[in-house]
Amino acid sequence: MATDSAVDGLSARGIFDEAQQAAARHSRPAQAASAVVDISKHSISINRFSISGVSRIRHGFLSTLLEPMFAAQTVERAVAESREAAGKLQALGIVKGVHIELDQPQNGGEGIDVHFSCLDGSRYAIRTGINVGDDEGTASVTGQLNNIWGGGESLEANYSRGSKTQAAFQGLLSVPVNADPQRQLRL
Repeated sequence: MATDSAVDGLSARGIFDEAQQAAARHSRPAQAASAVVDISKHSISINRFSISGVSRIRHGFLSTLLEPMFAAQTVERAVAESREAAGKLQALGIVKGVHIELDQPQNGGEGIDVHFSCLDGSRYAIRTGINVGDDEGTASVTGQLNNIWGGGESLEANYSRGSKTQAAFQGLLSVPVNADPQRQLRL
């Protein structure tokens, strides 16, 4: 696959080499330390993606989530889309934290490799509660299952029983649409 980085004549290694050469052009030691090269607009492509630390994630969900990242054509967009994907994984509760690594390709080709090192998110939670007031008392239990099928889905069920409310049950299934935590189908 031809990459846009070939148009500029720069690979990831070439971009890093250019930054080092720019620093070397400022031969005085005080200036060499402060030399800055803006590589954000350089053309580049993402060759490979890997993720570790996640016990449950569906391939189709991950493909949808990463599609904008693989479409990025500049270093700036690749970094921004990588951060966006990591943020969505956290917002959906699939992971607690993500460390993003951008590196030169292992095979020595053009572009960059992206790796997410993650802390797996919570799979379930149970909450209990008791409310007592003027001649009324209620006890409730709420259970939540997160990332049920590996795509950021969650199921929450609540059961309440009290002196005035004999019994009440409520359930909610939330499924993200196109791997977006802001757009969810709720039943």
